[in-house]
Amino acid sequence: MAVFTLSTGGLLFDVLEGELTLALTGAPVATLELPEDTAPEAGPADILVAQGDDEPVRFVGTISRARAYEGRVTVVWVGGAGGLGGETLSTHYAAITRDIERADLVADIVASAGEQLDGEALATGTLPRWTRLAGETWAQALDRALEGTGATWRVLDTGRVWVGVDTWPELASLDGGELDEDKTARVLHVGYDRATVRPGTTYQGRRIARVTYSSDGHAELALERDGASLRRLGRLLARHVPADPYAREWRAEVLEQHDDETLDLGALPEQEGIPFDELLRVPFDTGVQGARYVLPKSAHVSVVFIGARPDGAMARGRSTSAAADRGVARFNDHCKVGTLTLSGTPAGLIGVYTSPTGNAQNMGTITGAVGASPVVFAGILSATLEALIDTASEEVYLQ
Repeated sequence: MAVFTLSTGGLLFDVLEGELTLALTGAPVATLELPEDTAPEAGPADILVAQGDDEPVRFVGTISRARAYEGRVTVVWVGGAGGLGGETLSTHYAAITRDIERADLVADIVASAGEQLDGEALATGTLPRWTRLAGETWAQALDRALEGTGATWRVLDTGRVWVGVDTWPELASLDGGELDEDKTARVLHVGYDRATVRPGTTYQGRRIARVTYSSDGHAELALERDGASLRRLGRLLARHVPADPYAREWRAEVLEQHDDETLDLGALPEQEGIPFDELLRVPFDTGVQGARYVLPKSAHVSVVFIGARPDGAMARGRSTSAAADRGVARFNDHCKVGTLTLSGTPAGLIGVYTSPTGNAQNMGTITGAVGASPVVFAGILSATLEALIDTASEEVYLQ
């Protein structure tokens, strides 16, 4: 029978029963049952797993909660500092002088969660921009930051966060005896001598995706499923997963337009579940080749995330309206601005402005005296001028 011991605050606590699970992605978690007269506090704690006289295997982590129930104290433990389960703050990363290194993004998420990286984050590639979703956990943000890279992350025995690509090394042994295999559930049952098997390894050609050690001396090794099984599982889970906020269209307010025509945007507060507070230097898709739109501050635009990716923010014009009745005018289009008629004598000229639509307005009288040169007038002509762009089109044609 294996011995689980909880070490915290310089004290050792005997564990009556316990299970410790190590997953391919994420932090190890454990549920431990302690005697009623023990009272470990939430905070840093290590789990020691020993079998016989062997040196115990140490797992560094944190007690997230402990409570007495039915004569025992139940302790929930998580590997590392326990920060990856906390909620993030909305943050937008934007490339200004150079693209964002994905490894730097990962390192920032890990550090912001209060965790430590195990060496460098082995996540290659760059991003022009990326948005961290308010309200998601740091673990979810880390998952998103690694999407499409082939890399994964997990908290190691040391409590540090490893980020990289699994190579599935072959194990020489299981440090114990194989009992049986449930081929339907894809689970290998083992009686272990030492808790040394880890997810991300291979035993006799079978990839180990999850390991659960029990204080009764048994371990369950969950084996990686084949591609068809994973696709079926994915379709089943998709029915119960809430809609991805990055997969829908949002509305935003223009805060600033830069010389390169990218936009700084602010979220409109009446929207629920919005995945950003501000977006910086977001490209603006005008929808017209070669066109340049100059947007005033406080103008509203639509925001979509191309490919439902946090780094895919794109601003677009608002949806068109069936009631729209104005054409599009371009620079150098021909305009009619009306006519100005002066009548009377130099001592008193009357100005009449006739708009392109035929409306006539009296602009007032100019008074003056005629000398040899120049003519000096005193007075003001005033009218509301109209311009009619007669080459504008109600449709825009692209080449």
